[in-house]
Amino acid sequence: MVAPSRRGARHPLGVYPLGNALFDEGARQRRIDGLGSICQLSDELVLQLLRFFPAQGLGRCCCTSRTLRAFAGNEELWQTHCLSDLLPPAGDRDSKPHRLRWPRSHGGWRRAYANTILLEKHPDHSISASSDPQARIYSDVLYRGFYYVAAEFKDSWITGENLQRVNSRTLATHEFLDHFEKQSSPVILEGCAEHWPAMQRWSKDSLIEKFGRHIFAAGPCDIPLQELFAYAADNIDDAPIFIFDKYFAQRAPELLQDYEVPAVFRGRDLFDLLGEGRPDFRWLLIGGRFSASKWHIDPNKTCAWNAVVRGR
Repeated sequence: MVAPSRRGARHPLGVYPLGNALFDEGARQRRIDGLGSICQLSDELVLQLLRFFPAQGLGRCCCTSRTLRAFAGNEELWQTHCLSDLLPPAGDRDSKPHRLRWPRSHGGWRRAYANTILLEKHPDHSISASSDPQARIYSDVLYRGFYYVAAEFKDSWITGENLQRVNSRTLATHEFLDHFEKQSSPVILEGCAEHWPAMQRWSKDSLIEKFGRHIFAAGPCDIPLQELFAYAADNIDDAPIFIFDKYFAQRAPELLQDYEVPAVFRGRDLFDLLGEGRPDFRWLLIGGRFSASKWHIDPNKTCAWNAVVRGR
């Protein structure tokens, strides 16, 4: 079971699905030799134990053996340390400054942590793009996340559509109210955003040029836009983080000039009467391939509109 992949279908630390161990006579002994006394623990418990280690401890474990490196180099472990050690909490104006420097090739949370520390000590150097030693260890626990990100979606899975599409150019507000809003029925309004300046201005290059050093909220942390784009272009996360920012109007107010509320929603938002005391009501979302919000239920009677400027 080897999935098609953005990186040649090989786990960067030499991890393979557990079933492949049946064809490797040395698999069991390599695990015993590589893990030592903790080889008696299940793969899940080894990972759980490593969650208590600080970043420096995980780094030392990576140098102990190729087998232990496959566990201690787990991306989820290093993501936790990068988010807590190198990035400030989302929306916290008085917190520590961001430090994360995502590597521009062969990206990953472990390499990002090492790259950040290296650049702080030696600004003229960055982490090399050399490949990691291959452990050849068999573990579904370690391989699962890589399989999810390596597998390609079939076009047929996402071509189906069951939402009605309506031409917004000819849709009157009272028609929208009667046929959709009062019925709590979702609909795709075509043509709403075609005249927005954002449709021409909001490209990756232009956003980095103008807002690259601006910070935006991504999950539990704040991250500079240029680092988010570097991360989005080169990571092996099965659930990549992405910008979901309710503070963007204060952090990059120029963006507010690049779009407007569609005509069918305009002038009917009663929360406008609350002025600055109104609840959060607008967000900026920017993410790379595979980034998406998890399944969730919005509050009762949520009436929201979303517009796609790039992507699908």
